[in-house]
Amino acid sequence: MKQLALAFALGLMALFTPSATAQPTTEGAVWMDDFDAAVKVAKEQNKHLLVDFTGSDWCGWCIKLHKEVFAHESWESAATQEYVLVALDFPQGEEAKAKVPNPERNRELAGKYGVGGYPTILLMTADGDVFGETGYQAGGPEAYLKHMAELKEKGLPALQEAIEMGKKFEAAEGEARVAVWNEV
Repeated sequence: MKQLALAFALGLMALFTPSATAQPTTEGAVWMDDFDAAVKVAKEQNKHLLVDFTGSDWCGWCIKLHKEVFAHESWESAATQEYVLVALDFPQGEEAKAKVPNPERNRELAGKYGVGGYPTILLMTADGDVFGETGYQAGGPEAYLKHMAELKEKGLPALQEAIEMGKKFEAAEGEARVAVWNEV
């Protein structure tokens, strides 16, 4: 009887400890928490970046997105074919804050990319140029993959066109520069 009571007590402890009841996060071997290291990997693997600005322990929509989309193997497997996954966390709890390796860099990146709310998901090139921005989308993993593909289909050509236009503008002088400007 004592063994049964002990097993029951241990089961309850496991059920109600913070690690057992923690909300889904982007922790794991697939997700990186160092943006600069992820950029290097993306360049080496010729992939884009998916950067998740999240509040893993307080943001309801972030938790919902992680639970409904990011935690699914089908989404993760498909997404990692094209993207290096980066989770930049902005937690409020002390335990979660202690797990963030470089909160100053996360804040710097949030400022650089104009992140104003959570979750913010940025799709970007390995050079850090954004071609898509989104957040929570209902519908599960397959719908989110479709949404990402649509963002890429529209955003990547527009980004490439803007980069080319910038190069033309930089190379032009005088009236030619004005002509390039008028093309915009």
